[in-house]
Amino acid sequence: MDKLGHLTTSWWISAWLFDLQTAARLPKRGSIIRSAVTAGMFMTTIEVFDGFSKGYGFSPYDMLANFAGIGSFCLQESLFNEQHFIHRYSYSETIHAQYRPQLLGNSLSERMLKNYNGQTYWVSFPVKLLIGKNSNFPPWLCLSAGHSISGFLGGDKNPESLNNMEFIYFDRIHQWKFSLDVDLSKLPFNSAFWKVFSSTFRWIKIPAPVLMFDRKRGLEFYPIRW
Repeated sequence: MDKLGHLTTSWWISAWLFDLQTAARLPKRGSIIRSAVTAGMFMTTIEVFDGFSKGYGFSPYDMLANFAGIGSFCLQESLFNEQHFIHRYSYSETIHAQYRPQLLGNSLSERMLKNYNGQTYWVSFPVKLLIGKNSNFPPWLCLSAGHSISGFLGGDKNPESLNNMEFIYFDRIHQWKFSLDVDLSKLPFNSAFWKVFSSTFRWIKIPAPVLMFDRKRGLEFYPIRW
């Protein structure tokens, strides 16, 4: 989940910087290079600081995830002249953070960053990509595949006891999700405000019906879910 977060963040920073340069009508090739280099420098700075931080340490796997996100942006922009595969994020509150708030977050803003049990990382792609560009499906309608986890109160394993709280056993499971989505940038709105808004928040998954599968509960359907 952490690596998916690095990938998604790196992709979004690259895409957002590219959109800013496109709005300024700068040449495309140079814009792609500047976006990739700037995103890489920003994410690398975080990893370097982690390397000097107690309890963290430099992670080459984080760096690989960062470059995977930047590579996804560069490859798509070079091959398709747009981002067909959009990396997205969503969050729903869970019961897990109350048991380890220092690790999983005290406030909502902290939990959105630290509580991996509530996060889902998605890849959204247009229906037209599967059916054909000449189909009648609207260009903004997407399908999404996502991954999330549940029951994780620690990294490699859950603690055997919890301070001053009754121990509750959580089964650590991976979840796979399928959903509909909307590419905000493809909606038929041409105002300057909408272009900025859709570019800035393109990485957030739109609430929609979700089909979820995991080994514990099997297949479940949610009429609306982040």
